[in-house]
Amino acid sequence: MSAASATYRNSLPPDEEHPSANRSIPANLPISLSLKSSFRASLTEYNVHVRFFSGSWEGYDPRLTGGPYNLVLTSETIYRFDGLRPLIGLMQAACRCLPSPDEGRLHELVDQKLSLSSDRPMSSNEPHHYLCLVAAKVLYFGVGGGVSEFVRTVEGSPWKGKVETVWEKIAGVGRSVMRIRWDEK
Repeated sequence: MSAASATYRNSLPPDEEHPSANRSIPANLPISLSLKSSFRASLTEYNVHVRFFSGSWEGYDPRLTGGPYNLVLTSETIYRFDGLRPLIGLMQAACRCLPSPDEGRLHELVDQKLSLSSDRPMSSNEPHHYLCLVAAKVLYFGVGGGVSEFVRTVEGSPWKGKVETVWEKIAGVGRSVMRIRWDEK
């Protein structure tokens, strides 16, 4: 259990059943007003600013929306081949508009908190000042997209990015979480 969740958990009535704090036990978390308030207070306490955007990737300019972004997360967005180029261009622009170094302890936090596999920590010895993660199905049946096409597009021209798989599920519907790094040159 994280320290950030302790305040919320301690405020819950003892007579109610609550989800386990053990991450290895599947559970549902009811999204109550109390949870939302605690979450917002935790974000404020840790000086975290979260913004969500929707719409066309072609019309979105990270420089005009309060960037830079040191954390870019996307999920279920690589299902159409014709949408890959605009999405990848946007992800690269959102990561590239960062000022140089030391915007806090991003790499330290990545290694401590966001390493998605305990036996294979994410490497942070490169001079990147952002974290860009993409979660997706290995193959989207009937629409032509998937991890292979995404990796080929990211690592090809004009982006020359590098894709590192940080987590994958092979059984059933294959899923993958990938970390994207852009050539800094």
